[in-house]
Amino acid sequence: MRPKRKIRVIHHMARSGGTILTRCLGAMRDTVMLSEVHPRGTGPNVARVSSVDQKVHNPIWQAQTWFKLFTDAEYKELMAQYKNVIDAEMFPYVIELIANAIRKEKFIVLRDWSHLDYTGIPYVKKPLYRPSIVDVLEDRFEVIRYASARHPIYQWISLSRLKVIADRLKIDDFLYGYFKFADMAKEIGFIRYEDFTDDPDGKLQILCRGLDLPFDPDYRHYWMDYAFMTGDINKKIMSNKREIVSANTRKIPPKMLETFERNDYYHASLALLGYRQS
Repeated sequence: MRPKRKIRVIHHMARSGGTILTRCLGAMRDTVMLSEVHPRGTGPNVARVSSVDQKVHNPIWQAQTWFKLFTDAEYKELMAQYKNVIDAEMFPYVIELIANAIRKEKFIVLRDWSHLDYTGIPYVKKPLYRPSIVDVLEDRFEVIRYASARHPIYQWISLSRLKVIADRLKIDDFLYGYFKFADMAKEIGFIRYEDFTDDPDGKLQILCRGLDLPFDPDYRHYWMDYAFMTGDINKKIMSNKREIVSANTRKIPPKMLETFERNDYYHASLALLGYRQS
């Protein structure tokens, strides 16, 4: 029996520093990064996502637009075949198709759109609270995984400012999803965003070891201009970021801290991820 092909997956929640971290990883010369791909990420599976955004989250579109892995004829045929709808059944076949098109010396890495599984709002009604990308890939691939996380209060501050999230997500619901994610991250291994900003090289080396990837120190020269990221394309949120700066410098409003302190999932998550109790 032939061994399964390895596929690397990195998990992080929305607004937890994942874009800048995966920009650094994607800028490494041996990495081919598909950004925020997910079995429920295209077609009628997701609400409130424009047709343009759904195309950007399509792994076939990314593979061709960013990495030119197919001929123009092959790409046209694939897009016509899948019609921008890649459900859970089709997803592993599409990923295998893309993996087979990558040169052998390159490593394919999937940046999981973990928001759909652990928060959901406003794109899916019911999060599954487990990594569904692993559910659909593990029969076909050897899935190598790692995670990154950010302190829940600072992640909430950033997340709740998004127009698509504001006033739709309750802190208690967010913290339950955060706890489920933290539990998963503790199991597979993780780095913290705050530690990454303080020591990018050291934490990226840990991430690369966790994903069984070669660490390329030359990423330092290229990450600022690495544009193959879904967040960058849609909102240009990183366009002015030319350096990695320390995270979580904002002052926490006292009433917000009180709300978090009353939630058991908040304290359990801090313990799982090694954050100091407030």
